[in-house]
Amino acid sequence: MLVLNKYVLYLSVAMMFFTMGTIIALGTAKIDDWRKVTSEKLLTESQKTEDSKKSLIFLEEASLLYPSENTYLYTGIKAQEIGFNNIAAYYLKHVKTAIGFRELANAYNQNGKYTFAETNYKKSLDKENNPDTWYLLGKNYLNQAKAPEASYAFVQVTRLDESNLEAKYLTELTALIIDENKTVNLDGLEESNRQSLAGLVASSSRSTRINRIFSYAKGLGYPQLAYKYLREKGEAGKLDRDGCLLLANELFLRKDFSASYQVLLKAKEIDRNYPQTYQHLIEVAKSLGKFDEAKQHQLYLDNITW
Repeated sequence: MLVLNKYVLYLSVAMMFFTMGTIIALGTAKIDDWRKVTSEKLLTESQKTEDSKKSLIFLEEASLLYPSENTYLYTGIKAQEIGFNNIAAYYLKHVKTAIGFRELANAYNQNGKYTFAETNYKKSLDKENNPDTWYLLGKNYLNQAKAPEASYAFVQVTRLDESNLEAKYLTELTALIIDENKTVNLDGLEESNRQSLAGLVASSSRSTRINRIFSYAKGLGYPQLAYKYLREKGEAGKLDRDGCLLLANELFLRKDFSASYQVLLKAKEIDRNYPQTYQHLIEVAKSLGKFDEAKQHQLYLDNITW
């Protein structure tokens, strides 16, 4: 009888815990349902409002209530749209899909964190071989002054999407940056891009091409690419007088006065009677504290410009 009572007691206790667990589970399920439904309503509200910042607030609340790759993705993209790239990166780090990695890379790219962006573009490509991602990676490489890598990326774009004429144009441009003597293929390009590339190769002079390519790359918004290109040509001894002046100016802007001075002396060797060279030599010599040399350059300038 005692054994039976103990069994009944144990069974009662077990039933009590089972009942409590069921109640808690049902309560948790209801809470989860409420969080999910409320999160979806907030996502809908975020799409309705035209106020981008208010939309972001809705999305952040939705992500907090019901964290998921979708809510994080929407929140990250919206934050990126309005320039809150640090917030975008915070949310997009949780999205492990191709588009998630790509959008995270975009956020890093806009913050100038090009190496982080490159890593995430590659992760996106590991998930999906997408021409748009290759294109963005190519542009990222241009920002990092990596012309060969950019050229490879743009070639992948054209292989996957022949209709992307911008990628075809950038393929030809980066190939020209790698080798200024390359014959460019202008077929199928948009008229403005065709004219631009034709203008770069119009001269048979290598040094003139180099100067034009430098100025063009800088004008496109890739100053590091342009500078690296010109510096390498200078180190290879391929610059003419005007190219030396361009490089000297770039070095001067970077406050590398000693290197700028040496390049200007090279420009003087190429053409001893060009006034602009001496004007720069005087300024840079003074920056280096070479006041006697600055006076000598001034005297020579006076002699050739009287």
